[in-house]
Amino acid sequence: AAPGDLAVRLLDETEGALARQELMQLASLPDPKEVAAASRWMFEAPFMTPQGATVAQFEISRDAPGAGTSGATPTWRARFSLDLEALGPLHAQISLAGDHAQVSVWAERPEAAARLRDQTSSLTQALMAAHLRSEVMVHVGQPAAATAAAGQFMDRAT
Repeated sequence: AAPGDLAVRLLDETEGALARQELMQLASLPDPKEVAAASRWMFEAPFMTPQGATVAQFEISRDAPGAGTSGATPTWRARFSLDLEALGPLHAQISLAGDHAQVSVWAERPEAAARLRDQTSSLTQALMAAHLRSEVMVHVGQPAAATAAAGQFMDRAT
């Protein structure tokens, strides 16, 4: 393609990515009616792989103040999904409460799940080196869909 055509396409795709980012940030805002809303942040991050570019979708959240038992340490959660050519679609959730980390990974391809299971001991050792008690689990398939809060839906098709 001609350089001018490539520049126009790049500009259009950049504007689209920025618009999606802005929509996701707006969707991440808590409902103003909720006094003790949990913290939640959503964003996309581009990654370059040997097979080309991909985008990971992230959500980072924290329990609302006072959630759970009194004096309990709030739980932080990070979720992300990405699609890598070599492994296929991957989804992960990392929960951290105090010094306890729980890592759950879902691979939609059984062979990718097997490859990831082979690496769980390395991840467990790295978490132990960071002084975290940990559980690492690898599953085949997709995580159960979380229900979005009211007003938190976004049409990804447009």
